[in-house]
Amino acid sequence: MKKKLIKLSLLATLLLLVFIIAFVVTNLFDAPEPEGVYTMNDLVQTSLGSDNGYYLLMALSYPTNMDITSPEVFTKIRKFSDPGLLSLGSKEIHKRAKIHNNLYKKLKIKGETGLIYKFTENLKKINSEKDKIEEFLNSNQVLMQRYRQLLESEKIEDFSLPTYSYPIPHLVNVIKATNLYTARQILNVLDDRWDDGIQGILKQISFYRKLGRSSRQLVNKAVSLRMINHSLKALVFIMNRKDCPKTVFSTILNGLTPLEKQEISMRNPILFEFLNATQGIQEILTSEEPPFAPISVLSAGFWPNKVDWYNFLAKFRIFLNRNRTIRHYLKETNKILKFEKTPPYEWKQNLADLIPPDPTKSWFWWFSNPIGKVIMVIGYGHYQDFIFKKYQTQAIFDMLRICTEFHLKFNTEKPISEILETLDNYKSIDPFSGKSYLYNEKKKIIYSVGINRVDDGGKDTKDDRGKTPDLVISLGL
Repeated sequence: MKKKLIKLSLLATLLLLVFIIAFVVTNLFDAPEPEGVYTMNDLVQTSLGSDNGYYLLMALSYPTNMDITSPEVFTKIRKFSDPGLLSLGSKEIHKRAKIHNNLYKKLKIKGETGLIYKFTENLKKINSEKDKIEEFLNSNQVLMQRYRQLLESEKIEDFSLPTYSYPIPHLVNVIKATNLYTARQILNVLDDRWDDGIQGILKQISFYRKLGRSSRQLVNKAVSLRMINHSLKALVFIMNRKDCPKTVFSTILNGLTPLEKQEISMRNPILFEFLNATQGIQEILTSEEPPFAPISVLSAGFWPNKVDWYNFLAKFRIFLNRNRTIRHYLKETNKILKFEKTPPYEWKQNLADLIPPDPTKSWFWWFSNPIGKVIMVIGYGHYQDFIFKKYQTQAIFDMLRICTEFHLKFNTEKPISEILETLDNYKSIDPFSGKSYLYNEKKKIIYSVGINRVDDGGKDTKDDRGKTPDLVISLGL
């Protein structure tokens, strides 16, 4: 019995040794260098000159006693924005950005900020909340003055570096300033200052179109699309007023030149996310010290939000295969890029099917490249909703142009459907159907079939996922 136990122990020890050797060898030998890897040259190139309004965007929430147009502020941000810093790693960039991070949210919104979103959701409330809006504007004059300076920028180009230590603008205050500014323009219209109000909103749309054209960080692109949609909604509200002068429709149509592809394309941010991932992998493998600033935002929903996961994983870098991990990112990036440039009516599958598979779900996932697989779970973004927003913006923009041209050519003696057929803008194609936008005679609306690509008759009530079956614009008749 004793000899049998010794034999079993030796066999178990031998098997364990074989397993350990196989495990170590498997993780020591990486896959070949992947081909077709994207670089900084594949991004839309941007300027670091002082005339770039992105400096103002970054400094929007600096303390109220600072002049955000000063050379001092420009120099602070410029120091951590030079592409050459990528070779120094995230930790050095974070070190240089620390002064900015300490100033990042010093400007606080005064007043009940919930009110901002209340009238944003229902623009009809703006007139009844006029006094509160004026009080808000008066209490936040520095923010609004800076925001107006931002809108005047001839150039707005996102010069973010692909490293997880690079900060994003304080976009919460940007959104609040946008909502307040929009409310002010609507109040101008309600006070019969139509041209001031319309020109103000068109200037705001122009700003976000410029930001969208160059956006590198995905969140910048998302906000630019959201704020374009917000501004278009305000224009529809104004156009649907019974006393809206005909000159307003001409101003809007001339001001809303057709969208350029790059203004709504998600390609630049998707490539930037890929570069972020590859830069992070490189820093984990090469940094002797913890390479990252604490980054809770990277934690997926099931990870504790305050754990510094990337620095924790960096301790086990021997089990990280660079090339295998990058191959995964490259495969998923190319897959989503193909969908991104294909209009929804040509999609052969649902966007939900593009969610990358979780590489840690199989029984023996940990045997090969375990740290790389965990990084994939934490760091890879899901772009499905962002791609939908791109085409949603395109559809709403098209339909607004159709409505403005319709009002300019409206004739009570002709059927609406006949007038629509004569419009140049009615020839535009709904990206969700591949056909013309639809008209509902009973509801007097123009609509797109929306994300489900099904004609629901102009139904725009949100479903349980917070999405509307159709995208609708009222003709205001």
